[in-house]
Amino acid sequence: MSVSCRNSIRAGGLLALMMGAVASGLAQDPVEVDLVIGRGWACVTETYRVECKRTETTLDLPIDEDAVSSSVSLRSPRREVDVHGWRLASSRSHRVEPPTILTLIPGDSIRPAAQGEARDRLLVDVSVRTPGTFDLVLSYLMTNWNWEASYQMSVRGEIRNPASPISIDLEGWVELNRMGSRSFLNAQVQVVGGETSEGVGENDQLGILNLDPFSPLSDLWRPEVAPPALEHAYPIPGVSTLLPGRKSLMQLVSARRVTGQRLYGITAPDIPSDIRGPGAPMTQYLLFRNDRAIAQGRSLPPGRSVIYLGALRSSIHQEGRIRHVASDAEIRVDMGPTQDLLIKRISLGDIQSAAGYYEARWALRIDNTFPVPIEVEVNEEPPVALAWTVSGSTESYALENQRILYRMTIPGKYMESVEYTVRYRLPEL
Repeated sequence: MSVSCRNSIRAGGLLALMMGAVASGLAQDPVEVDLVIGRGWACVTETYRVECKRTETTLDLPIDEDAVSSSVSLRSPRREVDVHGWRLASSRSHRVEPPTILTLIPGDSIRPAAQGEARDRLLVDVSVRTPGTFDLVLSYLMTNWNWEASYQMSVRGEIRNPASPISIDLEGWVELNRMGSRSFLNAQVQVVGGETSEGVGENDQLGILNLDPFSPLSDLWRPEVAPPALEHAYPIPGVSTLLPGRKSLMQLVSARRVTGQRLYGITAPDIPSDIRGPGAPMTQYLLFRNDRAIAQGRSLPPGRSVIYLGALRSSIHQEGRIRHVASDAEIRVDMGPTQDLLIKRISLGDIQSAAGYYEARWALRIDNTFPVPIEVEVNEEPPVALAWTVSGSTESYALENQRILYRMTIPGKYMESVEYTVRYRLPEL
């Protein structure tokens, strides 16, 4: 494709003639369109192939009405191009900006500041040393964009029978919401977002202890400002056509009969410390990896998820949200608690050593009433208010974020007892 161009006419008494002639020279579609879309904004990069038969040319390029005029950037990747002036105009009433002499060096960008209201045409007066074809890259920011990811999971297999094979069907989409005045055809799209899809706001929890400036004797807990969230880019496979003022639904992932694995887990706040009670039920998770068979090695953005049992025509089993899933990372599907696997915590007493520290001993009793072996994961935190370190354990473990992580296989019809010891010191007065 090529961009239509015409011989430029110098300003002066022929200003009205120039305005009418430029209005008739409209640009064709760009040869390449890249869109990077975030929360409330988008960055548009379009590559035009310009074929000029003369050394001086006026280019008429389309630009969206929601474009931020001060962000307009022009770049020539391979040829040196002189930009003698540029102006924003409307398809309905053309307004000429004062010309600005600029030189476009290959690989560099210029960011001229534009004045006035947003318009939908960008008129650029350029000159080249010799006639021919060159590429011109136009970039600018836009407002009034947003996106949301959503997933549907269909779980096939006997949920309550741990010996039954499990498979998962996964569908995922990205919905784009935009206003604007332009259509983008055959665009390469990627969305940008944080670890979660929730909005960024102030932390309502108590944070930094500050002194009240009006009453120095009064200390106040003030909310801590959340650090900038880490954002990820999520490419959308294939090319997309985006129409103005409409919602666009683009498929992100589609996988059938993905083999899942069962894992039963629990976290420390849900484990009761009661020797007489039966214990708390552990939660069943279905695990599968975000490998090349699911998303071709791409990360998955956070979004809303709906889980069905069996076909999608069945009733909804659960609704929730998925966080950022990196490539080849593990995806967990919460299938709810099971009464066939109970766990409780039992205190085995504290011992004071001659060195001045204390050792607290605890036992985790896991009762597996299933007839088959199962894999469990316990994220344990000792019920000790002081700082502690692990001094012994009957099972191998890993420490993650001051938690003791156990992952083991328990035989069928068996009660497992995992004992561990933590060491702590009392504060000195």
